Amino acid sequence: MKDVLKNLPPLVDTVTVKVANVTKYDDHQVEIREADTNLLIWRAWDFEPDFEYNFKQQLQRFLKR
Repeated sequence: MKDVLKNLPPLVDTVTVKVANVTKYDDHQVEIREADTNLLIWRAWDFEPDFEYNFKQQLQRFLKR
């Protein structure tokens, strides 16, 4: 997976971003969850079309300003 998770901008404390699953083919499933309730906000596999674009779009809502 590209360095998408290593280069995250500062996010608000109310969300967590993590790799939830890794396949034997080194595919990564990334999740954004609410930190206090653990409710799922967004999830996708890094092999999906437009993964990186969609991930960055989702993160925009949670950037520290």
